[in-house]
Amino acid sequence: MSVTETGNGDFKSFAGEGQVHPDLRNNNVKRETSTTWKICIYLIISIVIFTAGLIIGYFVGNYLFGKIESSDAEGGRPNGTTTSPFLKWEGQSVFAPLSVEEHQIVKERVLLEGLIRRNNSIYRPDDYLLYDLIYDIHVHYPNKTRILEHLDNGGKFPGRFAMVYLYQGSLQKPAFTEYVVGPLERDLSKINVVLHRRLTGPTFNKRPKIPRETVFISKLARKEFKVLDPLLKVSVDGLVYGYNETLDMALRETYAILNTNVPYKRASRAYLTLTNHLDTLDMIPVTAIVHHDTLNASEWSMDNFYYYGQGPFSNASHLMESFRKGILRVVKFPEGYVKEISKKREYLQNKTEPLRQKANLRPSITYAPESPRYTIKGHIVEWMGWSFELSANSFRGPSIFNVKFKNKRILYEHSLNELNLLYSSSTVGGGFSNIVMSDIAYKLGNRMSFIRGVDCPEYASIVNASTWIRSRGRIRPTFCVFEVDGQRALWRHSGAYYSAGLRDHFLAVRAPANLGNYDYTLEFEFHMDGKMGTYVTSSGIVYGSFWYEGGDFGSNTPFGYRVAERAIGSVHDHTFAFKVDFDLIDTQNSFEFIDWKSGSMEQAIRSQQNSPKNIPEYDFNSTRYVEYRPLTKEQGFHVTTNPTFWTIVNNKHRNKWGNKRGYSISHTSQEYIDVLPSDHPALKALPQLKYSCAITKRKDEEPYASYSNYDLSSLNYPLENLDTYMDNENVEDTDIVA
Repeated sequence: MSVTETGNGDFKSFAGEGQVHPDLRNNNVKRETSTTWKICIYLIISIVIFTAGLIIGYFVGNYLFGKIESSDAEGGRPNGTTTSPFLKWEGQSVFAPLSVEEHQIVKERVLLEGLIRRNNSIYRPDDYLLYDLIYDIHVHYPNKTRILEHLDNGGKFPGRFAMVYLYQGSLQKPAFTEYVVGPLERDLSKINVVLHRRLTGPTFNKRPKIPRETVFISKLARKEFKVLDPLLKVSVDGLVYGYNETLDMALRETYAILNTNVPYKRASRAYLTLTNHLDTLDMIPVTAIVHHDTLNASEWSMDNFYYYGQGPFSNASHLMESFRKGILRVVKFPEGYVKEISKKREYLQNKTEPLRQKANLRPSITYAPESPRYTIKGHIVEWMGWSFELSANSFRGPSIFNVKFKNKRILYEHSLNELNLLYSSSTVGGGFSNIVMSDIAYKLGNRMSFIRGVDCPEYASIVNASTWIRSRGRIRPTFCVFEVDGQRALWRHSGAYYSAGLRDHFLAVRAPANLGNYDYTLEFEFHMDGKMGTYVTSSGIVYGSFWYEGGDFGSNTPFGYRVAERAIGSVHDHTFAFKVDFDLIDTQNSFEFIDWKSGSMEQAIRSQQNSPKNIPEYDFNSTRYVEYRPLTKEQGFHVTTNPTFWTIVNNKHRNKWGNKRGYSISHTSQEYIDVLPSDHPALKALPQLKYSCAITKRKDEEPYASYSNYDLSSLNYPLENLDTYMDNENVEDTDIVA
C-alpha cells in the first residue's frame, strides 16, 4: 500500500522519438563528423526552445492567469480535464489543517519554551521511556464567537492555533500534557503556549502508548512466548514463536489495551496469531497480560497466561510445567495445516476458479465530460450553491466546517468524533474476548490512504492535509472531491402535456483510511436540493477468535459464525459518533420532535394549541396527524419503532409560508447499542453508546463526546465526556450540538 499515490494527478510520461542511427560502415570520417555536429546543433537548439517554453509557461500560468496553485492542499487534479478546480487563494483560515511549515513552527516554539529536551540521547536504552517526545500536533479552533465575528462581520482574524501533545518522561514527575499554541502567524517568541491538560501522577497511566513503549512490550512478550516453543511446536504444525522463512509465515503477538475498572491501571493483553496477508484471522489459542505501569521496562511483567481456554497460569513457565506433566489439554493442528492456509491467505484473484460470464469485458465507468463544476481554494470547496471547508484531526479524522447553502449557514461543524468497537467472544485464549476498543486511540486521522482506481473515480481531485508523523509534518492525500451522477431523478413529473425532471447530481467528499486490519471510508454528500448525507463504510479483514473443534458449539456459535478453518468472526460493532453543530441561519436554534400519530379527528384537532371549541362531525372519524414536541433540556434518546422525525429549527426565521426554517435528521444506520445493559463497563467512559442522538448546549470547552484515547484503560474513571456535559441546561433558542 502506498500513501504517496494520489491516484488523480495530472502527471504524464513524455517519451522522445526513437533516434535512428545510420549504418556507418560505408561512410567516410568527414560525413560522420558532419552528421555528429548536426545532431549536436539540433539538440542544443531543442534544449534552448524547450527551456524557453518552460519559462514562458511558468510566467504565463502564475502571473497572467494566476489560477493554478500547488500547495499543502492540492494533491492531484482530475484526469482528462483542461481546467484545474484548484484556484489560487491567499486568504486566512482558522479551520484548515496545519501546514508543514506550521508544524515546524509549533515544534520550534515548544523547544524554545523548554517544554521538552532537545537531546534525548543522554539516556541509556533501558531508560528510554524517560525521554521527551512531541506525540502529536494538529489544528486547534479558537473561540467560536470570535470566529463568527470574523466570518460574518469582517472582524479581526482570530489567528491560527495548534494543539500539541507532549510526552514528558524526563520530568521528575513525568507527565503527558496538552498545550494550545498560537497565534502561529506571530514571531516565534511572541506565540503563546497555554497549558490545556496535564496527566501526571496516577492519571499519567491514562496516556496513549508511545512507539518506544510498544517496542519494550514486544521485547518482553518475545522473551516470554519463546518459553512456550515446545508447546507451540506440538500445537501449531511445527511452528515456534518467530518467523518461518520456508513458509513465509510468522507466529507473532498482537496487543489490545486491557479494559479494567482498576483506577489508572496500565496493561495490555497479548495475543498470538499466525501473521501473513490476513494477520488477524488465524488466532492461536494463547494469550497473556502485560503489565507496564512504570517507566522502567525492567520492572514489567507478564501473567494470566491462557492456553486453549485453560488457565490462568501465573507465567509461561507454569504453563509449560502443566504441559510437561501431561495435565494440559493440547490442541494439535493437522500436519501441513500452516502450509495449506498460507496459500489461501492472499488478496490476489483466485486463478483456480473460472471467470464469471463476460468478466473479461471492461465494466461501466463514470467520467467528467468537461471541466469540474466545483472549485477548491485552499481547503474551501464550492459547488452549485454549496460552500464548506475541509479539515482534519490526527486522532479523530476528517471534518467539515462553515457549511453554507445559497449563502446561508447550515452547519458550523460536522466532524467524526469517536469510533468505538465492542467485541464479544467466549475465547479467553485466542482472540478478542469482551473487549472495548477505540480506533481514535490509534490516531485514525493519521491513517488516511487511497487505493488507486478503487476509492475515487479517476476524474476526482485530491486534497491534501499534513499530519505529524515521526517528528515532523508530512503531507498526505486525505480527501477526494468529485461530482457524482446519482443515476436517479432528484425530482420528476410526467403529465398529459409535459414531462420534466432533474437528475440527482451531487458533490461527494470522500476520505478513506486504513487502520490495521480495518479500512474505513467516510463520505459527505451535498445535493442540489439542499440535502446533506454522511455515510461510513467498514471493510478490510475480520479480527477472528479461535474456533474450538469439538467444543460446546458447532459452526454457528453464540458469538459469531465460523469463517475459516479455525476462526470465528466475533460478534462486534463499529460505532461512529459524529458531532454536528447546527447554525441554521444563526446560532439560535431549537430541537423539535415531530410525532406521527393516528386517532380520531377530535384528537387530531385538539392536539394543536389554537384548536377550535366546536369540532364538526366527520363521516370517517379515523385519521393520522402530527404532533410537535420541542425539546427544552439537554437529553439523549434512541431511534424507536414509533415514527418520529427529529428536526433542528430556527424559531425566529420563517419561510414565506410561515413555517420554521429547519432541517430534519434522518437516521439510516442500524444500531444495536440499545441492547447493552445499563451497567455495561463501556458506558461510563463512552456515554455516547447509550444514545442514537444527544442534544447539548454548545460550548468551546466541550469539544468531544468522549476521550477514548485516554479512558480505555480505566473505564470507570473517565476524564470528561457527554455525561458531564449533559447537566440539564436549556436548549431552546440557543447554540446546540447534536
